[in-house]
Parts: sequence; C-alpha cells; structure tokens
Amino acid sequence: MPNAPFQNAILFAHDGLVRVKDTLYFHYQKYDWDLAHPENNPSFCEHQRRMDRRLRNDPLETSPMIHLPGSYILGICEFASSYYHFMADLVAYLPQYPRWPILIPPDLPKNFIDFLDLLGFEWKMLPPQAYQVEQLLIPQYEEWNVSRLQSLQKTSDLVWEKGDRSRNAMDVQPFRKIYISRKFARRRHLVNEAEWMPRLEREGFENVYLENLTIPEQIQLFQETSHIVAPHGAGLTNIVFTHPSTRILEIRPVRNSGQFCYEKLCALGWPHYEYLVPPKKPYFELPVELLQPVLHRWFG
Repeated sequence: MPNAPFQNAILFAHDGLVRVKDTLYFHYQKYDWDLAHPENNPSFCEHQRRMDRRLRNDPLETSPMIHLPGSYILGICEFASSYYHFMADLVAYLPQYPRWPILIPPDLPKNFIDFLDLLGFEWKMLPPQAYQVEQLLIPQYEEWNVSRLQSLQKTSDLVWEKGDRSRNAMDVQPFRKIYISRKFARRRHLVNEAEWMPRLEREGFENVYLENLTIPEQIQLFQETSHIVAPHGAGLTNIVFTHPSTRILEIRPVRNSGQFCYEKLCALGWPHYEYLVPPKKPYFELPVELLQPVLHRWFG
C-alpha cells in the first residue's frame, strides 16, 4: 500500500528537501531528520553526514514561498537525473499511486519526461524555490524487495499496452548478448574495453550505448537479452526487465559499488548473476584474464 500524503508540506524544489512540521525528508524518504529532537537522529553514519551537509550548506530559507494548491507526487531529489534513481526510487512506486501530477525539476532528462507521458502521468515542472504544497505524496524508500521489483516490472506491461504490442514481456525468448559500454560516461568507464571487446564479439556480443535509446527501447532490449556484461552503472537497473535465466556479469570499480544494489536486486530472481572487481589501478581497467573464466563457464 502507498504511504499517506503529507498536508501543507514545505518543498525546497532545487533539491527535493521536504519539511513537514519538525521533520525533514531528503532523497524522498531515504533520509529523515527530527528538528525538534535532534538526539533521536542517526549519528556517525552516511545518514547524518548527508543531512548535516545539506543543512550546513543550504539553510531552510523559505522566503519567498509560493503556495501550491492541489495534490502531487514528489519527483524531485538530488539525483533526479540518474536513471537508477528515476526508475528505482520513483517509477517503481507509480503503479500503486493515485494519478496525481508529478513534481519534476527543470533539468529532468527529456526521455524521463517522455516515459512519464507514456505511463499516463501528468507532471508539473517547478523552478528552484520554496513551495508550500497542499498535499504531497513522497515516495517511500526501501531496499530491493519483491513488492518494489514487481511494481517496477508492471511498467513494462504498460509499455507493451501503449505500444499496441500483442505479446507479453515474459513470452519473449531471450536471444541477444550485450555489452553495455560507458565509453561516453563521465565516470566508471572501462578504459581498456577495446582490448577485450573482440573476445566478446566472437561470442556474439553487441556493443550498446543505452544513452542512445529511449526507455521503452531499453526495456525491449533487456527483455530480449540472454547475456549481459557491463560495468557498474545505472543501465543495469534494466535487469528487472530481463528473463530469470539471463546471465549477468557486473564489473565493479570497488567491491561495494552502489552499496551492492544490483547484487541485492539479482538475489530476488536472477541466479546467474556474478560480479568482478579488477585490481585497483589509477584507471578503471578489466584485465582480459579475469574475463576469460566467466566466458568459459558461459560458453565452454
């Protein structure tokens, strides 16, 4: 069941911080903070560091404040432009929410907005200032669980319906082998992928750049995919749309990349998931000798 909406919530639209009486909510409801009883707040952890930094660098200045009548869903957070956080922290909850307009930031990527349109949700773009929202539903924060997973998977059904498709996503027989390149990403791109890409191509892998695809195109691609090799990145969120038999190799810069988010996700239904952590170097590189044993297990 969705969480209850808040009445007369104060929203700082530049980063999505919400104040409801003496309680703050940041990154949707991942980080809450009690202003009246600070002794009850978490200490010596990421939760405290996030909130301390936010309040120190950006005081809770509400003047001037705009009154926003009506009922809305919060779609603004500090990582709103991240595909992972858009899909996992917002879209995953939309199937269970009322069809209220979604509040979004001005810099939300166009393909995200197009996807909200496809799902049938209205949206309202807010300039970065303070608002008092009459009724605001803030997505709850949860670790990956079956309910969150199934809710996000439901969005693919809507994509099929809107596209007037005649087949169900689970009826697709996976056949594609893909390597997800982050060559054009600012971070976590494997600098030596050209060294071992010919080895993947011999096994039938294709090199894909997800930034060139719409969200429905990404969903369809992953529904058709039987093997995935990818550096850690937001594109792996699309694992939720793959068949349970899909083989997945995540290449992480460090062992705890993303707080093990894809490992936790795959524990819910993808038994052929595995990961590699290359030796630490100044650059993110994958020695081909680490990749070879994985390909041998997969293809013999």
